[in-house]
Amino acid sequence: MAQVIGSRFEMGVVLGQGGMGTVFQGVDLQTRQPVAIKLLRPEVVQGNPGLVARFEREGEALRRLNHPNIVKMLATVDQDNDHYIVMEYVSGSLENLLDEMTTQVAPLPIDQILQIALELADALSRAHHLKIIHRDIKPSNVLLADDGTPRLTDFGIARLDDHTRMTESGLVVGTFAYLSPEACAGVDLDARTDIWSFGVMLYEMLTGKRPFNEDSMAAIVTAILSKTPADVRTLRPDTPPALADLIHRMLEKDRDERISSMRQLGAELEAISQGKTTPTPRRFITPTPTPTLGVDQPATLTQPASVESTRRRTVGLAVGGISILVLAVILFINLNSGCCPSTPALTLTPVPALTDEGEYIVLVASFEPVRTEIRDVGRLIADDLKQYLEMEAPYSKLTIEPYATVITSDDEALEAAEATGATVVIWGNYTADTVTANVHLGVLSAFKYNQFDRDLLERTANVRVQLTDETSQSLAPNVLAALGVMYTADGDLYGIARTWITLDGLQTLHVAELTGDSTVVRVHRFYQTFNSDPAQAVENINQAINSDAGNALLYAFHSHAFYREATAGQTGQFRFVNDAQKLRLNTNAESAEKLGPADWALAPLLFYSADATVILTIINRAIELRPDDWYLYYARSDTQVRSSSDLEGIRQANADIETAASLQPDIQIPQALIIYTKVREGQIAGTVAYLDQFLTDVPPDTFFTNRLLEASWGFGYLQLGRIYAPFSKLMLGQYQQALEILSEAASAGTAYVPGASIFMTGIAQCSLGNDDAAQTAFAYDQTMITKLFSAEIALKQNNRKEALKQLAIVQRNDQGDLLAPFATAVLNGEFGCKDLFNSTKIRQIEDKYGSLTATDFGVTLT
Repeated sequence: MAQVIGSRFEMGVVLGQGGMGTVFQGVDLQTRQPVAIKLLRPEVVQGNPGLVARFEREGEALRRLNHPNIVKMLATVDQDNDHYIVMEYVSGSLENLLDEMTTQVAPLPIDQILQIALELADALSRAHHLKIIHRDIKPSNVLLADDGTPRLTDFGIARLDDHTRMTESGLVVGTFAYLSPEACAGVDLDARTDIWSFGVMLYEMLTGKRPFNEDSMAAIVTAILSKTPADVRTLRPDTPPALADLIHRMLEKDRDERISSMRQLGAELEAISQGKTTPTPRRFITPTPTPTLGVDQPATLTQPASVESTRRRTVGLAVGGISILVLAVILFINLNSGCCPSTPALTLTPVPALTDEGEYIVLVASFEPVRTEIRDVGRLIADDLKQYLEMEAPYSKLTIEPYATVITSDDEALEAAEATGATVVIWGNYTADTVTANVHLGVLSAFKYNQFDRDLLERTANVRVQLTDETSQSLAPNVLAALGVMYTADGDLYGIARTWITLDGLQTLHVAELTGDSTVVRVHRFYQTFNSDPAQAVENINQAINSDAGNALLYAFHSHAFYREATAGQTGQFRFVNDAQKLRLNTNAESAEKLGPADWALAPLLFYSADATVILTIINRAIELRPDDWYLYYARSDTQVRSSSDLEGIRQANADIETAASLQPDIQIPQALIIYTKVREGQIAGTVAYLDQFLTDVPPDTFFTNRLLEASWGFGYLQLGRIYAPFSKLMLGQYQQALEILSEAASAGTAYVPGASIFMTGIAQCSLGNDDAAQTAFAYDQTMITKLFSAEIALKQNNRKEALKQLAIVQRNDQGDLLAPFATAVLNGEFGCKDLFNSTKIRQIEDKYGSLTATDFGVTLT
């Protein structure tokens, strides 16, 4: 009898085996669909219990990666001390396709290669956005569906951070021919290692040969580190020059010269596929400190060396796990071959204060031992921050960077920040019993609207804390507090709200110890109690104001804390209990405005009013002060939608949400709301580009928006944005989850824009095939798009007369011309509610029926 796991999945034949697991074909007994089941081999676990964590890491990676070109995880199962991951079953692989190409001596068509590469670049962009580096890109890990769609799989050696080591127990992992130079050398890895491996695979897809295909491990590693691969066009003359150039830039041995991000790679592939000129890559080197090999050691901060010289030293010396012969080869290459020219003297030019991905850098220095044995304190602190501020908080916009030099003073900390672009610097020392850590502000140029003096910012943010156990206590809340101070000074309401949300997820942490009652200690206690105990947060700021009454930032914090206290536990549309509460809030706003800089963008936003006209005036003033802040345009759009009944107000709201989207925020609230608006207005064809963008960067947490709105505006205040959670589920095809969100919102009295809940309920029920429930919802919705789907349901029920009646309503409406192609497709059985967010289907309908107008449509009806 076949084994069944998780009471649902039946095990079948073995598909393949790897070093850590066996993959079986199976069947989902609920859906009868084939699945792939990976079992962590028990005999391997016995010899290396740590592999369970690695196996769980693969499951966690797949869970977070929700992308059409990444194999979908269906379940994880622990049963009878065995560990399983259940995934969608995909029958083919790129490896098999390349084997066929070799056997038939027929190269893959360029167009097919570009299409596969584009889709994989999208998938890897998604992974890198979530701080997941695959680290094992190779043809056998690219599955191919029956229609040729690639699916990236095998995240078994992926690390859920952005700076990891490629060595485990001293062994290099991954397949040698696809390893990057930095992976061969065993140094810290980042997303550029995937770009190299991707380049090797693209080279092989084009030429049928690997660029480094020697006969032994030692020879392969030597070639990767020293050999220049043959020009792609020599082996495949029909390769577009731009594609050949791109591949060679992906295979730059110096990763600082390599193409810098998967997003840029995808953009260049797209341009090549369309026959356009590819964009010129923007290259710069960010100086970083010289690393100290081995454990933390006391040192004096000197002028830091460049990334380039650091890389060369590390490649030459840190080659863990490679044989002595290969080590000798590497040392000979680095020291004698001349392949690595000497590094010019560093000139201290300004370093960008944000990464290419728009993230703030948190620099964690090595810690100085004081009359005690050496411990790796800095690494433990950095690892903890990576865990809680990168892996578990994808919207934190933080990247944690280790700094291998000891810092011993405020001046040295600032010098390190200026050399690396770090916004926050962590440094300190330790004895046998205690770690003393300083969390200080670094470079502040990223906060371009800040007008506060640095002295005031430092006395509000720079804190010294103590840890008695660096393995269990965390500095994450202190880092967020320092950033929160800067977001407040900068008037960045979105950054402020993001800080509250991230802190909310850290309430169970064992935090570092704050001592004393200075302003900065009270501020950090305020941040730590803001979510869990708003009344105590208010009291912390009261005490801070008592000792620092001229600090305008404290009144802003007081407003936030008081508003949080007043709204705690409320649902639906927020209202103050009495006028005294509103007066108290606005008194704080007046003090902040009076004491702060004249053009402080946050000051007007601290005032409370229920009058939409006043609210719009406040937001207009904030936009004048922060004209490129997407969140303010979104807030104004939402307010316009709620308060305007005239056409001009709605037009302004639509213009604002378009502006918000054009500012490219790191979450897709504006894009989703544009899709929602266009669908409601019958502009289905106009959603395609936004749908493509949304699905390229699917949000890991669709409820983030609700928490964001609550943190920045209070529960129930902005209504349009609350559409985001259920509407995102609809766009992702998760119809039942959308209905559950809508049902919970109705029970809680959550306010939606009028008609939104009914509209989304109808679309979800229709897509699930619940025709009666869908028709009930559609009967209360007056948008033309629901008339199309009422016609679809009528046709399914063989009621053509009713279908024609619904479509005639569409034809006579102002949206008739816009919807004519889709109405025709509905009538012909080619388009339905499940296709509403399918950009491929929408393009097909436009290509086939795009020339039709309402007049043509009328002929069809008769």
